[in-house]
Amino acid sequence: MKKDHLIYTSASGLKSILAGFVAITLMGSISKGQVASPVLTHQTFTIPSGTTYVGISILKPAILRGSISSIPSPEHLAIQTTFNGSTGLEPCPFMEITDCPSDPTLVGERFCIDSSSLRTPSQGGPHVLAVQRSAANTRSDLPSAFAGASFSIYPAWTLVDLFGGGKQPPLLKAGALVASCDTVTLVHGTGSTKYWLKADKSKSPEWRATTGSSLTPVILPGDGFIVERRLGKPLRFSIAGERRQHLMRRPLRKGLNLISLPHPETSSISHLVLTPEQGWNSQDMLLVPNGQALRRFSWDVGNRKWQSLDVCLDGSIEDLPLLAPDRSFVIEKSSPDPDFSLIPRSFVP
Repeated sequence: MKKDHLIYTSASGLKSILAGFVAITLMGSISKGQVASPVLTHQTFTIPSGTTYVGISILKPAILRGSISSIPSPEHLAIQTTFNGSTGLEPCPFMEITDCPSDPTLVGERFCIDSSSLRTPSQGGPHVLAVQRSAANTRSDLPSAFAGASFSIYPAWTLVDLFGGGKQPPLLKAGALVASCDTVTLVHGTGSTKYWLKADKSKSPEWRATTGSSLTPVILPGDGFIVERRLGKPLRFSIAGERRQHLMRRPLRKGLNLISLPHPETSSISHLVLTPEQGWNSQDMLLVPNGQALRRFSWDVGNRKWQSLDVCLDGSIEDLPLLAPDRSFVIEKSSPDPDFSLIPRSFVP
């Protein structure tokens, strides 16, 4: 099969994808063992007609921060808060460990939290968070080493945050950004669910599931999603959020995994640290969107370097700026990898 030829310096396609991207750059790096102040930023998306693999690389602003005092039960955490802005109504709140002096390998562990336990107790006494059992949790237990760890709790991004619609759309998205003929597919542990906006003359259009189980349409860290638009000019919009400053854990299952970057900068394969030492093997594959197609890359064990299976690329493949912050990519694994993680550019372990 004839291969296309891509020159490293001619990245016009990538530049068009990133034309509207503006980010607040974090000055300096955050080293392990330090809890950083939140850095607010925003992310701009450009979504053309057709099929687009989309990724969110920033977090929704934290609603609660603090440290863990103790673990009173297998499903509860006693905490001390340094900030609590929760209303108790946030969609799918989740905790991430941002620093763990007793065991730094636990940084990034994620747990879904019962929203009713977020509010500070009105009668005083210890504040205890209830951890929900969820496929989105990165582990099933609460180790004793969590005592003394710092954490942040974030609400999940929703389709309403991104595209409007719903009962209470964001002020800047009072009118839905996508048409009723457009669809958004969210991939989750048990398969995928496709959503579309059902128009209603008497109220705002609402998101409805067309296939699969009707899960709450939220997007968790590291998860990509697929937008299919039939008509119209490229869709441009922005979201405001918080820059990730700690490890992002993203367990991989056997087969296809749709992944988003942990930072709002264009990246290369080398930034993903997909090495044999990290559990990567020659049967695994990386698929990167290029327009409406996916380019395939694999690890050449004999030469210990990356190879492109579809196109000839000038320069070192692992250093090419192939990964855009508003796009997701696919990792195809020959076996599960429950410990897979990605390091944001602002974090130096």
